[in-house]
Amino acid sequence: MEDEMADIELGTLTGILAKFDSRLVKLEKTIRPLHSATQSLTRLATSRLSLLCQGQGRTNVEGQTLIVLWSPSIRWQAKSKMWSRANLRWAFRPKSGQLHLYVDALERLNANIAFQSGDPRSKETSRLVETGAKKLCQLYTKIVAEATSRPAVDPTNYLQSPDALPTLDENTMTKLGPVVDALRKSPTPTTHPSHPGAAAILAVIQEAQAGYADMRSQWCKKAVDGGVRRILAAADTGTDRIAIGREFGIWVEGLLILADAEYKTLQKCALLPGRDFIKDSFEIITRPLVSVFSSSLSTLSSLVKKSLQSNIFMALAIYSSLSQSQDRYTDIMLRRTGRKDNDLSTGIHSLKGVCIRSFPELLLEIKTPAMSPPTAAPGRGEIGTGIADVTVMQIPDVADAMSSMLITLGDGNWRMGEGTIPGSKPRVEESTDPEQTQAAYFDTNFTTLLSCLTDDAKDKKAGIKDKFARFYEALEEIAERHRYARVLADDDEGREKIQEELVRLVIPALQRFTQKHRDKEFSKKAGALFAMP
Repeated sequence: MEDEMADIELGTLTGILAKFDSRLVKLEKTIRPLHSATQSLTRLATSRLSLLCQGQGRTNVEGQTLIVLWSPSIRWQAKSKMWSRANLRWAFRPKSGQLHLYVDALERLNANIAFQSGDPRSKETSRLVETGAKKLCQLYTKIVAEATSRPAVDPTNYLQSPDALPTLDENTMTKLGPVVDALRKSPTPTTHPSHPGAAAILAVIQEAQAGYADMRSQWCKKAVDGGVRRILAAADTGTDRIAIGREFGIWVEGLLILADAEYKTLQKCALLPGRDFIKDSFEIITRPLVSVFSSSLSTLSSLVKKSLQSNIFMALAIYSSLSQSQDRYTDIMLRRTGRKDNDLSTGIHSLKGVCIRSFPELLLEIKTPAMSPPTAAPGRGEIGTGIADVTVMQIPDVADAMSSMLITLGDGNWRMGEGTIPGSKPRVEESTDPEQTQAAYFDTNFTTLLSCLTDDAKDKKAGIKDKFARFYEALEEIAERHRYARVLADDDEGREKIQEELVRLVIPALQRFTQKHRDKEFSKKAGALFAMP
């Protein structure tokens, strides 16, 4: 009986052991591929490390830290040619103070690919180089992000010392220097056409440089936003319009100083220093600056148009300031970025048209009170006099812009109400030649008068009446002009000669016109209409 019980227990234990044995077999089958892969990786890492040690003769250096790039990176500690698994540590990125070792290992692996291009393991080595470049790009982005997170500065505080504007501080530049140098030496299709990982490395570097441009563009936007908001608020409520216009010009100058400083920093920190890559990155950096400038100038222009006479001197001050910054804007914002649209030039042209249209309105505002019929209210003329006094007092502060407007108005090419200068011709300098002066006088004053008597219009009664009316209006304008501007006031003989020439010029043309249309009813009144007092 006891033997039977023992046999039963033995059979039970045997079954349990058989189950454990089958489970161990399954576990071994599962672990074996992982064990094989681990051994393969260990052999590969050992061979790479041996190659590095042979290159530098550091096999027997006690405690020397060597870096082999893998994904993730591996750091081995070498002790008397013996490699201990206990000393194996994983490094996911270049450690502080060991960047030069990381870069050195990266360059050696890259050189190994160059000199052993036929080695079937070169593709594996290229993956190591690619991983190393990715880790360096991550470090580059991290350093730039930390520097960009600090508060922005006001560029107008550095107008006297533009080179002192701190885009990236010295500590950041010190950290970035080795990383930038290492990544600029990384294999790309241009420098290493046969490198297996060149295309992937170039894509990673381009992404890192685009990230740099995006971060710096946001920092630049924060630097200029506060100043322009303050100016726009003052433009709505401020009283000193010229000061507001000048402050906007100072803000634009600060914007250009900031953009120039960012360009110089980009040249030092760009991972791809080629001209086209620099141009594309700088265009991204300056994009928000151009957007802020364009929108703020548009806002100020709209404000000027709403109340032209009260804001005209602010417009003149802005025009004067922007005209001085036009060359720098073209160089920094257009040539260096490849941008085609010149927002500053467009804004200047728009402001000039607004300012030019304001002059006739100003003269009308001054002249209207004095020309109004007399009323019981005294001081009708004092309104126009007061407006004129205020205008004259502010002109010296914007003399350069004012002179530009008056030159445009006086060159004969500006068309009232259009705000354009079609077919502008060069300004003629003042001449001392009497013949040229006399010809210019006749052309300015009497060409329009004689053009009223031409036969361009159809020979109809209504057309003839219109010609006579235009002729009479032009004659009245000339008479009004000569009442205030005397011609040859000190030369009686010269004035008489001009009078005789005018009679010979105008009267025959008028006689021919009246004789030609003698049958018209309107011609009977011509003598009375143009009778001289």
